[in-house]
Amino acid sequence: MPFPTDYAGWISTVRDWVDVDDLVDAQIGVCLSLAQIRMNRELSSQWMESSEVITVVTGGIPIPIIPLVPDFNRVRLVVSGQNLVPLGSLAINEFQSLVANNSINGGLLGNNGPAFYCIEGQALNVFPYEVDGAQLTLYYYMQVPELSAIIPSNIFSQYHPDMLLFAASLEASKFIVEDERVETWNSAYNLALVNSNDVAKNAKLGSTPLKRQITMYANNQ
Repeated sequence: MPFPTDYAGWISTVRDWVDVDDLVDAQIGVCLSLAQIRMNRELSSQWMESSEVITVVTGGIPIPIIPLVPDFNRVRLVVSGQNLVPLGSLAINEFQSLVANNSINGGLLGNNGPAFYCIEGQALNVFPYEVDGAQLTLYYYMQVPELSAIIPSNIFSQYHPDMLLFAASLEASKFIVEDERVETWNSAYNLALVNSNDVAKNAKLGSTPLKRQITMYANNQ
């Protein structure tokens, strides 16, 4: 069975797949939306990868991401434009502790660019602080726009249609009482999720295991 190529086709396919005639289009549309919300949250597909160059307007001030990168979903990597070295990621408590511990003797402005980043409140923070006009490259997973009458296809329907069908069926199962197919759909979705995420990793890394690099930064002034 070929997968549909437009929104109306997906509505019809999900209805036929779950085999519940009394589900109206609006209900199935909600199920498709919930399925895509779930996939945006859980899937790390190479087709969702993107990047954006961000210019620092005021050094030391958190950079709001969404206005600059409207389709931002979650971060993959941040690279300094000065030295092209990937920045280490920190949780907000680690980042604030680092800033506090290095805030004396003018240690907040790095001559060689930042070494760490933290995302808090959909804003990008870097340390040491960047100068005004410096550039950072944000590598991220995009927020895939949902299928609709004006968006007939997207990354999910083109490259992961099996996952989309299983996820939509799981959402539609909430309208079905004690359906024994739910566990099958759940297992199929989770298997496709693991396989797709593994394919994305292998496409970049091959069989080489990824090693974590842990670097400490200290102000020795």
